[in-house]
Amino acid sequence: MRGTISGFYWGRKGILTGIMREFELIEQIRQTVGKPSKRVLMGIGDDCAVLHSPKARLLATTDCLVEGVHFDFSYMSAFEVGFKALAVNLSDIAAMGGKPLYALVTIGLGKGAEQSVRELYRGMSKIARDFSVDIVGGNVSRSPRQTFVDVSLIGQAGLHTHFRKGAKKNDLIAVTGHLGASAVGLRLLKTMGRVALSRYPTVSRAHLMPSPRVIEGNALGRLSGVTSLIDISDGLAADLQHILAASNVGALIEQDALPIHLQTEKACSELDGCTALECALYGGEDYELLMTIAPKYLAEVKRAVPKVKIIGQVLSASQGCVLRRANRVVQQLGLRGWDHLSP
Repeated sequence: MRGTISGFYWGRKGILTGIMREFELIEQIRQTVGKPSKRVLMGIGDDCAVLHSPKARLLATTDCLVEGVHFDFSYMSAFEVGFKALAVNLSDIAAMGGKPLYALVTIGLGKGAEQSVRELYRGMSKIARDFSVDIVGGNVSRSPRQTFVDVSLIGQAGLHTHFRKGAKKNDLIAVTGHLGASAVGLRLLKTMGRVALSRYPTVSRAHLMPSPRVIEGNALGRLSGVTSLIDISDGLAADLQHILAASNVGALIEQDALPIHLQTEKACSELDGCTALECALYGGEDYELLMTIAPKYLAEVKRAVPKVKIIGQVLSASQGCVLRRANRVVQQLGLRGWDHLSP
């Protein structure tokens, strides 16, 4: 971690006040993160981390959470922000069939967020330990406005690296878990604040502290029968379109097959302008894995990842992307979802 963090001091109670020297904050962060694994020759505290390189292909990804765009401290704790900031990157590694190894973290502290540093790192450290990831460095700085957390993650590719391209006509389309819960959870949190956690814990937690499918992704990385793979961050419809465009194919999705949690259904019945189907298709931030599978390998995939749920089939590109409704009517599935550049 380099660069003096001017204007702050890490006091005895863990609050940034006054003027501080870099090493004092680094030491606090090092204590929060904990001792690294034997893979790390030098972690936090020098100009660079020194890491053992696996004898395999490396995966690299980065993602950023920005206050007012991806989270709001009015309903989300600093611990949860830190947890989620690493979780969304872990999901990217899982989506390639890989194993996450090392994380670098850059935090920009907005006005009033000085006291949040330790909690942000506590959240990241919690999920890092869950998946044996070493946080090996980064940077902390003042931000003129919003707080942001930017994570870069390095992972190791599995035996088979799965891309968005590769889906073929007649392949099966599958997901690893429930859809739409995070979108409903966000609406509840914005509407009723932290009370949503006691009334609708499953969907609220799905948004605040998502569970990236690292174990499942790693298992899929050992299989050749998975023809394409992506994580659902922008919504099922939008992320499916990424696979279809990269593979030059179409798709049929079965409404009746979409896995939707009962709490999602219940919450939508109480929210104006909200349907479980819309949230499942277009909500985003589910961080489940979406894949296509060669039919003859379905049994093998289900043995490796029992929670896989078949939701449709790959069609030719000329047939487009369609949804078969519960009443058997087939309609075009529109391209909608989270837009990272929308105001």
